[in-house]
Formats: sequence, C-alpha cells, structure tokens
Amino acid sequence: MLRLRRRPAGDQRDQRADRDGDRRPRGQSIRGGVRRAHPAGVGPTERRPDVDCRDRLDRRPSLNGDAHAHLFVYHWVNGQESCYNGCGFVQVSKWIKPGMRVLPGVGQFAIRNVNGSWWVYFDYQPVGYFPGSLWNGTYTKAQLISAFGEVAEIGSDSPSCTDMGDGRLGSKSFSSFIAGYRLEGSTDTPNLAVRATSPSQYDFGAVSPTSFRLGGPGTGRCAAPASATS
Repeated sequence: MLRLRRRPAGDQRDQRADRDGDRRPRGQSIRGGVRRAHPAGVGPTERRPDVDCRDRLDRRPSLNGDAHAHLFVYHWVNGQESCYNGCGFVQVSKWIKPGMRVLPGVGQFAIRNVNGSWWVYFDYQPVGYFPGSLWNGTYTKAQLISAFGEVAEIGSDSPSCTDMGDGRLGSKSFSSFIAGYRLEGSTDTPNLAVRATSPSQYDFGAVSPTSFRLGGPGTGRCAAPASATS
C-alpha cells in the first residue's frame, strides 16, 4: 500500500487520512514513512493533495462485497474526498484495472509523476493516471511518502476483528512484509520510520531503511454476516 502526499509545513497530524466519512472509515494502521524537505512556497495554510494506490479487503456491497483483496486507487483534491477507482482516473491497461481481485502473494506498487500527471503502476505495469489538471497543475511533488497496512473500523467493529497481512503479528517470523521501498528521482535516502496505532492487535518488526514486517490477528474471528446465519 503506497501513498504520496504534499503536507503543510509544521503539520504533525497522523499520516492517515483525517476524513472519516462512509468512504474512508477510521481504522488501525502500521505505517512506514519518509518525510522530504518542503520546497519554497509550501506553507502551513496549504491544503493537502494525496494519491493512494493499494489493495483492499472491503465486504461492503457498495465497494467489493466479498472477503477478497482488490486493487484500488483514490485521490484527494484540496482536502476533499473523491471516490474509489474513478473521479478523473484515466484507465490505460486492458488487463490491470482498479477493483480487480488481487491474489495473495507479492505485489509491486508504484506511483510516479510523469509530465505533471500521477501514474499508478502495479507489478511494473502502468494501470492509469490521475491527470495533473485535477489539481490545476499545482501538485507535481510529494513531501510525505508512506507504505502501510491498514484495517478499517466500521460500526461496532472497534477495535476491528479483521486480520492484517497473513494474520501473524509483524514481530513474529514469517509474517507479511513490505520491502523494496524506493524514492525514484530523488536525492533523499530511504529511511523508513515505522509505528503502529494498535500494537496489541497489529504490530511490526525487522525494520530496515527500506522494509518492515507487519500484521496481526485483530481481536479474533469475525462474526458471520446476519444473512449467513439466518
């Protein structure tokens, strides 16, 4: 899971999205991030644009409606939410599409700015792009680049029963991992700083400048949906 963000100088808020409507439910996360220097002109009053690419498990009928992981893309403009897998996203791949099911295993995510537009890549293949015109051409560089695992909380499921990664704690052997973190076209050296918001359910381990293990079981086995027990 990969996210790029231009962040106001001096903003010390959590790296996850601060907007928690139906589209972006609050959750627990394990994040590694690298903060880059702010260019001239970025001040504390500037709103945050954001580009997001990852796989997601979401049982809500309005999104995926199943227990499988799906690729998705998302973006913010001037702090305003958009929608999953659309709202200006230009699809170019015939085979790799936002919303498609992602099989368990190793996947490569990348986001690059190419000629002012933000291109999304999965397993080294271009998926599509968010045109730079969505930000009126003002968003061409990112100052906060994070890679993370996240579990959403919905309704009474707090803390969540959903597992992260393969369900093993990141501090344990053979748990899921994020590796190969790179900053292309930058003179900055990757040096991930990792933290967990709910370490009793999800934690991390084996941290290096470019990788870390992550995951956990949540609070345990989730209850079956009402329709399955009636």
